[in-house]
Amino acid sequence: MDKDLLQKKLEMLANCIARIKSQKVETLEDLEANLDKQEIIILNLQRAVQICIDIGGSVGPVRTLGSKLRFCCENDPPALLGQAV
Repeated sequence: MDKDLLQKKLEMLANCIARIKSQKVETLEDLEANLDKQEIIILNLQRAVQICIDIGGSVGPVRTLGSKLRFCCENDPPALLGQAV
């Protein structure tokens, strides 16, 4: 995956997470009573998962080598991948 595209996807992922956190759910009852919060959280969780799938799908296949898993990439992964979002 192109580094610029990866950066854009990571920014999109960070936006989804920020949007979920912005809902400030205090209690389960608060969440149950507020359909808008539920929809915002569900939509952004779905988007975040899809972005992660897109990123993971572009990294390459996973091969089992003995007891270790090795991720095969065409290029070295960008330094961004090790950073917290």
